[in-house]
Amino acid sequence: MQHQIIQVGQLIGIGPMVAGIAREINHPIDFIHSNIQHVNGYIQDLLKLTQLYQQTYPNSTHEINEMSNGLDLPFITTDLPQIIDSMKSGSERIHNMVLSLENFSRLDESEKNPIALHKSLDNTLVLLGHRLNFDDGNPKILINRDYQDIPLIDCYAAQINQVFVHVLNNAIDALEFIEVSRSVRSTPEINIGIKTIGLYYVQIQIQDNGIGIAPEIFDHIFEPFFTTKARGAGLSLAICHKVMQKHSGSITVKSILGQGSTCRLQFPIQLAVF
Repeated sequence: MQHQIIQVGQLIGIGPMVAGIAREINHPIDFIHSNIQHVNGYIQDLLKLTQLYQQTYPNSTHEINEMSNGLDLPFITTDLPQIIDSMKSGSERIHNMVLSLENFSRLDESEKNPIALHKSLDNTLVLLGHRLNFDDGNPKILINRDYQDIPLIDCYAAQINQVFVHVLNNAIDALEFIEVSRSVRSTPEINIGIKTIGLYYVQIQIQDNGIGIAPEIFDHIFEPFFTTKARGAGLSLAICHKVMQKHSGSITVKSILGQGSTCRLQFPIQLAVF
């Protein structure tokens, strides 16, 4: 019980910290992101002006020719726009990640808030983007989305976001393990589906084609303190189960060793008021 209280306390406290960090990062990133477009325009104008000078004054002075040859002007003319595009792409990626951090943590409040579950899932995937690419040239994890239109769900958003992080991290761990161990290579995939179940429930299904869970381990996955990872490495499924119970929902896991696992989260469309 003390262990669970500590984990829930960490869960509640991490949101404001992450939101504060995201806001601090966001100001300089917004400045860089908004000014790259202006810099790109100025550079394009200067390159066009240089080309006009070359066309208008083909017989330039010795000093200009010497400096031009030393600068390798044709290479700079080709490479500089590519560098700007790369900087723009990088700043957009950081900008989107910061927005995801803010969305991930901004609803860390004591009261429930209506949220769009598909946006929370997409924000979580952005934050886990560094884990969706394997090292050493191994294939990228393919994310397949099948999102149906569903209503907003009243949730304790920060807690649900942490459940998403834990379930997706588990799927990625299983895919990383099987990519290292199996001889026949296939594209690692995570399939995410969102749909309504009848009139009263919404279901999120997260399925991977990873290593699966051994039968001797499967019977213990919802036990408090049980983990196959280093101590403190994320929420246990027991805590995820408690969070889903708090939302009058459920979490179930099915797995076939060597073929993958499926985790289903079910939420009531209207959270009961106690």
